[in-house]
Amino acid sequence: QAQLMHRFFQDANTDYYTGVGPLLSWKEDNYCFYKGITCEADDKVATVEYYRVNYGQFHLESLPPHLKFCTISRASQRAEFRARVLPRELKYLDLRNNMYYGRLDLENLPFNLEKVHLNNNLFTGPISLIGLPRNLEQLQVHSNRIRQNVVWYDTLPERIEFIRLINKGETKVIGQVHATNPGARTNPKVFSMMPKEMVH
Repeated sequence: QAQLMHRFFQDANTDYYTGVGPLLSWKEDNYCFYKGITCEADDKVATVEYYRVNYGQFHLESLPPHLKFCTISRASQRAEFRARVLPRELKYLDLRNNMYYGRLDLENLPFNLEKVHLNNNLFTGPISLIGLPRNLEQLQVHSNRIRQNVVWYDTLPERIEFIRLINKGETKVIGQVHATNPGARTNPKVFSMMPKEMVH
């Protein structure tokens, strides 16, 4: 875990996060005391939380596999996003209001995710809502660079509260949302901000 966290911070201004000097001067077991890091009783990193900071780039691919909650929002991050490198035990992901880019491969999100906020970045499509995480409750991907005639979905997770593909005034970026088969159709209200006539 120490090596992973070292790589996670390697391009960040560690004077800010550690409060005492460069990361290399710290002992390997002190990452639990960094600003924005919360650990469990066994010193496993459970939460990474950075909001409105601008102290360098983080490496998402080096987050420890047992991480549960990750917020890196309004943090001036610019990097290619790859869902398959995220921690498999992740439950909450908030990367909104950065400059993450690349194809948004929602089908490769960690299986245990419950809330996902990826809006206001530079993501492109095509996107698919087939095979979403089984416990997913909230998904926001609006205000990106996704332009798509049809977004397909199959049977949605039982606990889904909303999926937000567009923001107010973005009605031309997604043509329609369509179930793969009649049995998968859901209440149009699930697709927040989408006109009901665009949901099939």
